[in-house]
Amino acid sequence: MLLLREADAGEVLTLQRAAYITEAQAHGGFDLPPLRQSLAELPAELADLDAFALGGRDGNLRLYAQLGYTETARQPTAAGYSLVHLSKERTPSHSRAAIGHLLEDHCMTSSPRPVTVITGGGRGIGAATALHLASLGHTVVLSYLEDQAAAERVVAAVRATDARALAVPGDVADPDAVDALFAAAAAFGAVTGLVNNAGLTAHVGELADTPVGVIRQVVEVNLLGTLLCARRAAQVMSTNRGGPGGAIVNVSSAAATLGSAHEYVHYAAAKAGVEALTVGLAKELANQGVRVNAVAPGIVRTGIHAAAGDSDRLERVRARIPMGRVGEPEDIAPAIAWLLGPEAGYVTGASLRVAGGL
Repeated sequence: MLLLREADAGEVLTLQRAAYITEAQAHGGFDLPPLRQSLAELPAELADLDAFALGGRDGNLRLYAQLGYTETARQPTAAGYSLVHLSKERTPSHSRAAIGHLLEDHCMTSSPRPVTVITGGGRGIGAATALHLASLGHTVVLSYLEDQAAAERVVAAVRATDARALAVPGDVADPDAVDALFAAAAAFGAVTGLVNNAGLTAHVGELADTPVGVIRQVVEVNLLGTLLCARRAAQVMSTNRGGPGGAIVNVSSAAATLGSAHEYVHYAAAKAGVEALTVGLAKELANQGVRVNAVAPGIVRTGIHAAAGDSDRLERVRARIPMGRVGEPEDIAPAIAWLLGPEAGYVTGASLRVAGGL
């Protein structure tokens, strides 16, 4: 619980004890009647506080921002609080009731919605999945590496449907960035879904001609990044670790079984590792409330081909596809959503091939 002292130059006390808020177990949200009751039950030493906001892990900076604040420093106190210093971009005159309305709106909209993290969510399959999941009521938190403008366009499109979304920069192969991604998502409630989508081929050609740096990059993003994100999801979702349960969908590739000779064996090998991860982790988490599955797309119209220097690849390989057409990101998103959802409640350790017959 964050207690905002408006009269003291924007200081915030972060209460480390949860004695004054009852947390709803189902979605990690907050039960509003005890929240309202807590206004009358604040301890005497905090009675001078004339406004308050609510936060999860490390505080909810998103709510600070609505009040015009930016955190500048933080220090612990002997009383068990953390004193957070904020700078004020503007001078709002929020009453306790006004802050309560902001908080109530946050709680009521966040509690019932699944919170799903989508890596590589700024384009292609990740973007299509974000929009599809938003249409099903999910709050989506997208990671992106460099193209902030693309990620923000997806966020804007999701918000236009009255769903909630956030874009978070970071490299999935960096464990600190992965932790930051999940911490940002936790501000919306307990994370219950992960779509491990970030990936690249980076080079088209025979393995003997593929630079070592490219091989390392492809393995780090496609396999190590997927491992790190799945690891963090297991930590926060597992019912054995106090989590709510949930589902992980790893975006693999038909290349994992086809091998992609003369094109990107390095990518195929990394995706085969993703398939092994899916099977093994599904068994680890099966009795911990977390299902783990994969989707294996075939040849799909995304920017991955041009990024590897082969913008004409789609037309060149179209004849290989038994259905006679290239897949679209919108062909893949519903399969991911199904594996995340309750209709797939007895499905774990599976790889669903969505490849037009390849």
